[in-house]
Amino acid sequence: MRLLLLFAFLALAGSPAEAATPCASIGTAELDCPPLPRVTYGPNLRVEVVTVKRTLSFPVPKGSGGELDPYCPGGKCVCDEAVSHLDFKGTVPGFAQANEAERREAAAMKCSAENSNVSRDVLRFAVTKAAVSTATFALEYCHGCGGSCHGAAVLAAYDTWSGARITLRDAVDPAQLGALKARLVRDFVQKNFEAEGRSFGAEQVGQDIVELTLDSGLYLEPGRAFVNIDTFALSCAAGPFHPVEIPAAFLKAAFRARL
Repeated sequence: MRLLLLFAFLALAGSPAEAATPCASIGTAELDCPPLPRVTYGPNLRVEVVTVKRTLSFPVPKGSGGELDPYCPGGKCVCDEAVSHLDFKGTVPGFAQANEAERREAAAMKCSAENSNVSRDVLRFAVTKAAVSTATFALEYCHGCGGSCHGAAVLAAYDTWSGARITLRDAVDPAQLGALKARLVRDFVQKNFEAEGRSFGAEQVGQDIVELTLDSGLYLEPGRAFVNIDTFALSCAAGPFHPVEIPAAFLKAAFRARL
């Protein structure tokens, strides 16, 4: 049975479902990619983007000191929810755990009196012989936030067979984490900043990459592994979704062999 599932997986890894995604690779995220289709089909695979939209209202909390009053006329604070998650259907064992995690993360995005809107957007997904990977962007936007930088992009990968979450700890030697961060900052700055701005870029991105830890999520494609640099250094408009490939030299040999 395991061999049959593996055969189905190998057929799926280069399937029309993968080719049908708006961007062939998460590494092209800086391009203007169209959104994912609501449903993607392939051999032994159906992936649906499930979205729930609703508008909720809450009474102004007691003890708010009048801070919410300008945004909550009539004593009611209105909040809009638009929360999406992926639902994988197929013969792959890891789908169940990926679906459970997706539903759990989506359920955590809830409106409150303090928020004007709450959203969770599905950015990418990949299915390979080793993993199911997802990339999402989550935002809780408060009343009166005024357009400053908010939200976070999250990468997650789940083992094909066990469904266990795959993290940076699985991919790199912990002793190499510092060197990896330095390399990612250098490459990111050289790619995204002109010469005169690289000193500022290195300082800013160097501060932000502290958030990258051994427990950070990955996004896996055939032969490639990505982490996200969660930084607004390029501008608020550019957002915090900056997936970068981990150089192969930093990957554990056993991990590379599975990609």
